[in-house]
Amino acid sequence: MAAPRTRVTLRTLSGIYVKRYSPLNLNHHGTLCISAALPWHGLQLRRTLLSAAYSCSDTWRRRLDSPVLKHVKMDQFAIEVLNNCSKAQATAVDVDIFACNVQEPMHLTDLENILFKFRATPNTTDTLDSTHYAVVRAFLECGQRHRLMEILQNRLHYGIFPDHYSSNMLIDSFIKDKDYRGAAKVAILMMLQEDFDNVLGKLLALYACHMDLNHPLGVAVPAAENEVETPVTDNDDEVVIKRVHWIKNKFFDDHFDLVDHELLLGKTLAMLGGRYFSDTLLGRSYELIGWGLYRKWAIGIERLEKWAGSGSDDSIADEALDKFKCSLESMEEDKDGDVAKSDFVEKFERLSQKLKSSGAADKINLNELVLQEADEAILHQLEHDDIAAQQTLFSRCFEERNCHEKWGC
Repeated sequence: MAAPRTRVTLRTLSGIYVKRYSPLNLNHHGTLCISAALPWHGLQLRRTLLSAAYSCSDTWRRRLDSPVLKHVKMDQFAIEVLNNCSKAQATAVDVDIFACNVQEPMHLTDLENILFKFRATPNTTDTLDSTHYAVVRAFLECGQRHRLMEILQNRLHYGIFPDHYSSNMLIDSFIKDKDYRGAAKVAILMMLQEDFDNVLGKLLALYACHMDLNHPLGVAVPAAENEVETPVTDNDDEVVIKRVHWIKNKFFDDHFDLVDHELLLGKTLAMLGGRYFSDTLLGRSYELIGWGLYRKWAIGIERLEKWAGSGSDDSIADEALDKFKCSLESMEEDKDGDVAKSDFVEKFERLSQKLKSSGAADKINLNELVLQEADEAILHQLEHDDIAAQQTLFSRCFEERNCHEKWGC
């Protein structure tokens, strides 16, 4: 017999109410949970998407009507800007004009070279906000996401830092193609900048990391799938640009120096759960999972001790305990360490049992909880403020560029 379907109104962590018809289930606390008993492998996944309106495409296209951009001959202008970069005479406005006027994949190589060379000039500190946004949109619209990610991950040499809106569009683009690893890498960039202040962005970031961690199909998406190849032709007269190795500081900062994806994903989840979804079951659960992936066992145990001894309703998903346990089991013995692996395991088992016996270990399905938070209806409601902010940003940047070009202000 099919489970009765009941119309319920859910209040998410974002404070938005969504009506749904769903099977009615009560967990052992008597709290309503939706389809909590569904196994992970039986879920029918759907993609979280931003609406077409979020990209403000019509408003963005109107930038090309500007007299400053309309008559630019891109090939000739690229040569001029590159030459000025070599003389440390290129301006931030020059770079911005080129970035905002890229419409063909053939100009992406010039843009990449300009960014690289301009970064080494003193004027790089004057880079306009619109340049960061325009670079992301140029590579996205030309179908070169993974090439863009190489630039974004090399902040030292290119100096491109996407804002909230371009980061959201980039995450959404990866999610649409089910490239959850790519989407998670954008979330990691946001973590490195410690910037999850945009409500829509933090939901997309959590969803991306969740799907990267728990992709049920286990299908690896090819890195260059659906990418548009830019034809390369041999030309003896072309300038050959060679990259040289950068001498890195021997000090390991445990942040920007991290390269292992699992560690980066763990730190991202720990930050999202601990700072931006704090005091919620979802936040505590993913904070613990994050500390496990990040291999910060002591911090994870410390958080468990706090939640187990608080005496309040600091519940956590039983699934999170299992994932932290799996991470803990992969821990290698450190003979020089202060605490042995067996001590961590013993503490975890004791605290885990305490949480379970007190009813604080919830059987709720984390996938259902994340899908509830990143529901399309919720995301679309959150878009309105971002769309208005983007349109304001466009107007301000166009005026700023025109002012620079006309008056040098």
